[in-house]
Amino acid sequence: MSEGFVDKEKMEQLVAQIEDKLREIGLTVLQISGGFDDEGEILIQSIALVRETAYRQITQDLETREELNRMAAADHQRELDQRAAAIQKAIEGGYLRDVMLGDRELVECSHERIHEGLCLDCSKEVDDGQEQETS
Repeated sequence: MSEGFVDKEKMEQLVAQIEDKLREIGLTVLQISGGFDDEGEILIQSIALVRETAYRQITQDLETREELNRMAAADHQRELDQRAAAIQKAIEGGYLRDVMLGDRELVECSHERIHEGLCLDCSKEVDDGQEQETS
């Protein structure tokens, strides 16, 4: 066990803060204790009950995150498909070299839907005060 001075008051404050945080996420703390391991690191051990509201919140949050992940994956796949089609069009149109040199955009965009300096269609940064470009 690590030797040295332990500030009991500070340890009690730490335990109280942890209890508060656990309560905020829907856990009812039955018992909590703190100590130190052989290397002097703080160990906190707790026994707590998970309230029904916390359980519902956790599972609903998981379902929401899974749905957001599915939507993000679908958006990403759509962007990849659009980019692949644009590359194919550039190859067939004979302007792929211009795109690779930066003289021409791969995806022509009119930047009609701008929000806080970002085009919602092509994700390119656009100056808010800039007139909308036409392709």
